[in-house]
Amino acid sequence: MTETAGGPIEPYQHTPASCRAFDPHAGEVAETVAALLRSRLPELQVEHVGSTAIPGCAGKGIIDIMAVYPDGMLEQARAAVDSLGFQPQTFGEPFPENRPMRVGTMRLHGRRYRIHVHVIAASSEEVDALRTFRDRGRLHQLGAVPGPAADRVAASAASRSAQRSPASSIPTDSRRKPGAHRGASRS
Repeated sequence: MTETAGGPIEPYQHTPASCRAFDPHAGEVAETVAALLRSRLPELQVEHVGSTAIPGCAGKGIIDIMAVYPDGMLEQARAAVDSLGFQPQTFGEPFPENRPMRVGTMRLHGRRYRIHVHVIAASSEEVDALRTFRDRGRLHQLGAVPGPAADRVAASAASRSAQRSPASSIPTDSRRKPGAHRGASRS
């Protein structure tokens, strides 16, 4: 891993979205980032979420990390993430600073991994939404939610996603700037 001036995370390289096969090293990247974040701010709950957290699931190949901070510790959480070298989002419609997403890359096993760190308050409904997406995806991949049950899970997720952006399980209201176009994808 290469160290940058701000920490072990390298500058982000935004590329157009494309579907990629599951990468078995994604979990290792997430665990490394989680350990680094917890070393900077032990109060953070750090979890690997999104499609790369679901074994066998194809997706955009971006490692989504949820850094959950105790209410009232936004500044400390942002500082911990930034101190590793993560950068503010500069593409798409950036997340607001009261619910930031930071981006960066990390090299592992000869590959560069893109990482999105979602900095979220413990009291936010988004925490449960991201966990639910990941956990239901894992159950489905294990065959624990087969046939009609899987259809019910998908229908339930689809009904909840009516208030979310099309490419994400994150509630639209908490991600967008006032007046932003609601139909745009952000990841």
